[in-house]
Amino acid sequence: MEISSILYATDGSPHARKALDWVVDIAVRRRAKVIIVTAYECGGTRLTVEIEDRVGALEEVVRVIRDCQVNIRSLAAYVVDGTAQAVIRLETPYPLHVVQALAEQGIKVVHLAPLPEVKQPESKVAAR
Repeated sequence: MEISSILYATDGSPHARKALDWVVDIAVRRRAKVIIVTAYECGGTRLTVEIEDRVGALEEVVRVIRDCQVNIRSLAAYVVDGTAQAVIRLETPYPLHVVQALAEQGIKVVHLAPLPEVKQPESKVAAR
């Protein structure tokens, strides 16, 4: 099978960086070019938690966030090398009460990053 291009989409998370290692390995062996695409919603906070790989573990995380009255913009869960993690985008620039509530429930936060607000350009409408 010939592979000339590989599309790699990333959100900048630790899991995405690990995936990049695989992409580079395949690209080198196949002499393929790599096209990198990244996208994320503006503002809020990205939070990564370690969770048990079991039924109901993710629901517990979501319940704690709900009880903190913070909305979830997006959520992705992965199991890498036997460790389950969830990457959650929260609609708050101030997530410390969420981090504390998760810790009180024994849920480990392994990464926390603010997502910058990007002002959208104003559209120019011609006057009539």
